[in-house]
Amino acid sequence: MTLILMVHGSRVSATTAELNELASRLSNSSGVSVATAYMELQHPSLEERIAELAAAGESRIRILPLFILAGRHALEDIPAQVALCRQRFPELVLELAPHLGAQAEFLDSLVAIAKV
Repeated sequence: MTLILMVHGSRVSATTAELNELASRLSNSSGVSVATAYMELQHPSLEERIAELAAAGESRIRILPLFILAGRHALEDIPAQVALCRQRFPELVLELAPHLGAQAEFLDSLVAIAKV
């Protein structure tokens, strides 16, 4: 199983290294394979990343949108991209997790940060 961290994308090039570092740290801490994908402005797109993982033999992929609020990307665009990828890669199990802000663990993290 691979977890894809899905972010918006940015014109600031340093964000790529920051996201890659986060993915690496998460993978090292969790023992889970972690990859990245971008909604727009950067590559790989979600479809490009899923194609790469499928070619490498992955069979189960979980997509975690790193969006705090339930905006258009989290509610419409990403689910639509996942639906297209399910059609293109019917052999894969593609699971779309709720966006970050909807995760109970995210609130727990905010509580811990607030108490520092």
